[in-house]
This record gives sequence, C-alpha cells and structure tokens, in this order.
Amino acid sequence: MAFAGLWESFRWPDGTVLRTFAIITANASANIATSHDRMPVILDQADWPAWPGEIEDDPAMLLRPGGDDVLRVWPVSKQVNTPRTNGPELLEPVG
Repeated sequence: MAFAGLWESFRWPDGTVLRTFAIITANASANIATSHDRMPVILDQADWPAWPGEIEDDPAMLLRPGGDDVLRVWPVSKQVNTPRTNGPELLEPVG
C-alpha cells in the first residue's frame, strides 16, 4: 500500500531546492469516520502503475477510501494536537 500524493521539486535561482508534497484525500472509511470525515487515499500495490500514469487508466478511479481493514484506530493523548510535542509516546493508546 501507498498513500496517493503529488510532489514536485523547484530550484530557486540561488540553487536552493524546494520540495513540496500534497496528500490526496477521500471521504473516510467507516472506521476512520468516527474521528474524521476525510482520510488519505491509499493505493493497493496493483494500482501503483495507474498513479500517475505509467499505464493508461483513469487515475480518478483510484480516489476512493481504503477498506476498513487498511488502517488501525486507537485513542491517543490530546498532546498530538500540539505541534511542539513529539515522540513515540504519543502513539501509545490511552484509556
């Protein structure tokens, strides 16, 4: 599996490279919808050549939520909402 995204590198006149990336989202699957109405588009490996155009296909057909079994969901600390906090402990389930 892979997240669907678009990326680009831009080189400024001074040689600095700016790399940008956007994650493509879709409506949330049932298990994600309890937390948020959107989720990343997750491509099955078989769909990788269709994104972005290695084979002739309609990439818009790939813009769908992953199945309910693609991502696991568990409650975490509200500290994840603060950009200043960082660390593996933020992934630990809370009661």
